Amino acid sequence: MSVNRQEPHSARIRAVLSAMVAVLAIGGGPAATARAADLEAQAAPYETGPYDWSGAYVGAAASYSWGKDRTTEYVTATGAPRNMFFDYEPKGKSGGIKAGANMQKGSFVFGAEADFELSNLRGTFIDTIENLGRGDDNYDWKASLRGRAGIALDRFMVYGTGGLAAARIRNVYTLVPLRVSEPIEDTRYGWTAGIGVDYALTDNLIAGLEYRYTRFNRYTNVSTVAFPGLSGTQEPSLNDIRITLSYKF
Repeated sequence: MSVNRQEPHSARIRAVLSAMVAVLAIGGGPAATARAADLEAQAAPYETGPYDWSGAYVGAAASYSWGKDRTTEYVTATGAPRNMFFDYEPKGKSGGIKAGANMQKGSFVFGAEADFELSNLRGTFIDTIENLGRGDDNYDWKASLRGRAGIALDRFMVYGTGGLAAARIRNVYTLVPLRVSEPIEDTRYGWTAGIGVDYALTDNLIAGLEYRYTRFNRYTNVSTVAFPGLSGTQEPSLNDIRITLSYKF
């Protein structure tokens, strides 16, 4: 929703009409004075108010992510831990789309947003204990559905956000001496939270910068090819810096 703006020449129009009121008050009598004053009131422009954040929007997002993941090994049959831990540090870029809507009450802005990004996040660990294994972390995409709440300072808005997160994570385990690899992939779920700032470049175009932390639920992969008889739990988390550009309807 756009806010009405003053026309560039409205101030000059008001000045001319004010002068007419003064002249007519001297020489044109009460009726002429009243008519000129009425014309001046009709020509008065609407007041320019603060930016209104209410409305739906769509946009594009690009992000850089870095995170951590840990494989903890267990014996599949008994669940006994092997006391072996291997850490990944996935990092990479993502890009995609987002959509949402805001409602403003005074200085407070409330809304909801969803995003979906294709990713090239990658991370690797090397087994330096037994010199047998290697693991690879691969993020094919990531997405979220979140609420947002912020404070508007005219065209600036500072907000917090949080909600549900999902990602397609592909773990690849490799028995190095035999070059046997076993990919295991699935959609993983968790939560995400962060803070951000938006700035309205125009009445419709909004630029944003956001930081988010995402924690996915722990899950277990059961190996049947590369390391039969063993299982590994994964504990992935991500940090994201995102830049966005949106069009508000």
